[in-house]
Amino acid sequence: MPNKIDFIGGNTKRCLMAMAIPMIAAMFLNMMYNLVDSLWIGNLLGETAYAALTNSTPIILILTSVAMGATNGVSILISQAIGAKDKKKTESLIATSFSVAVAFSLLVTILLEAFLPAILKALNTPAETYDMAYSYLAIYVLGYLAVYLYLYFTAVLRSFGNSMFQAIAMLVSTILNAILDPIFIHFIGFHGAAIATLLSQVICLLFMLIYLKKKKLFAFKISAFDKSEVLPLIQKAIPSVIQQSIPAISTTCCVLVEWKYQMNQSLFTISRLNKEVQMKLYASGEDYLETILVLQKKLGMVRSVDVARHMEVSKPSVCHAVATLRDGGFLTMDEDHFLHLTDVGREVAEKIYERHCFFTEQLIAAGVDPRIAEADACRIEHVISNESFQKLKDALED
Repeated sequence: MPNKIDFIGGNTKRCLMAMAIPMIAAMFLNMMYNLVDSLWIGNLLGETAYAALTNSTPIILILTSVAMGATNGVSILISQAIGAKDKKKTESLIATSFSVAVAFSLLVTILLEAFLPAILKALNTPAETYDMAYSYLAIYVLGYLAVYLYLYFTAVLRSFGNSMFQAIAMLVSTILNAILDPIFIHFIGFHGAAIATLLSQVICLLFMLIYLKKKKLFAFKISAFDKSEVLPLIQKAIPSVIQQSIPAISTTCCVLVEWKYQMNQSLFTISRLNKEVQMKLYASGEDYLETILVLQKKLGMVRSVDVARHMEVSKPSVCHAVATLRDGGFLTMDEDHFLHLTDVGREVAEKIYERHCFFTEQLIAAGVDPRIAEADACRIEHVISNESFQKLKDALED
């Protein structure tokens, strides 16, 4: 298949096929690339890790759509300059658009790293998966420059009539990710999938740069940067970004609505018994309330950082859980950021703490190793019913 496609002097049907088939293949491979992490994480790490990756997907889709839209818009101007055989303008557009691409992708990376906790909170990411979703995205975002520049250079190649290399590069990246994922997951865990994805993106970009240097399709001169070209580039990119982003934004909105519904259903279930509202927290929420109670007994005053240190979880994860529990009426936070259990929150915390102490003592008395007894008590305390627990207590007291 020729590297250069001529729509003017060549066979139109053949040119269309030569452009379309590699692009379709690249889109299919891109879907496969995104599925690789899901397959390995779901099979090797289980449902919680898979859910965390799913929580990260809307942000990844939007980032990719923005990059694809912006680079597609840029390729229009470059194609026009190439068609006009204006070598100077072509070099100027490439240098200018490259500079804008680097600046924009770095800006997005910095902003996302800074505001990622707030974004995940706005998306109602469940507390159970928040920590993993945050860590995955924090690593993935570091590779956004590589993703953006890869898409940028594929757009430049398409401007020169070469769409085949995009499919080849995507194939290499998908295979690399499929190989690296299980290795890094095995040695590092959930974070390994994000690192493997980051490495495959960087290697794919390097592969692209080597190809461009070998082919010498254009002379890249940063000195050809022309600030007067920046505005036209942005004007061409914006409509394309909007067009590409609509499906991703629509998906995100649907997921957001679904998560909002699920959070209301799964974080706490409200039931009316004898005209009283009772809230049943899931295990993670009960653990946070119990930890706050224990730390209050030990320290007197408790902040989120104390909870994070005690539970060995990230501070953003604690902040998200605290916000959710505060919205549910289980705790409050004063102006000095100290946490205080409400009457409802204290009732739940004392109930769970009582169960924890009871089962830990009984298991140790039965000869179980203290560390194992502690871990088992943490699980039992959440699942046993009030009736069963009370009967056990009464039986032992008799």
